[in-house]
Amino acid sequence: MMIFIFKESSNISDDNVEAQPLWEYPGIALSNEIEIASLDLKDIPETLLECNGSFQLEDSLDCNGIALWVDWNLEGISKSIISTGPVVPIELGQNIHWDMYTRQGVCLFPSKTVKNIDYNFKFDFNEGNISFKCK
Repeated sequence: MMIFIFKESSNISDDNVEAQPLWEYPGIALSNEIEIASLDLKDIPETLLECNGSFQLEDSLDCNGIALWVDWNLEGISKSIISTGPVVPIELGQNIHWDMYTRQGVCLFPSKTVKNIDYNFKFDFNEGNISFKCK
């Protein structure tokens, strides 16, 4: 009974995405990278931005979570992209090499038998709140 109460309390109060320096943890790419959302901070909308989607894992290995990162496109300033993600392109079945000077978002799964990822991303521009859920 106590484990159930703890888990439910954690689900209600804790963020399901934690910031971690992933270069410290070896990980193998089980899918190609996908774009969850694209935000233009020059033209902030009045409404909530919501993106839903899904993707399949390409490899037969167990998956215990997914990594999230931001690529900042500084088009108007220097026409360059600053990434908080991998430092070399992702290759399926290979180790991912992460930037050592930033942290990435990590969403862990309660089970390692995940093969299809469904996600929901919300960004409330007025409140500044970001929500990411996956299952």
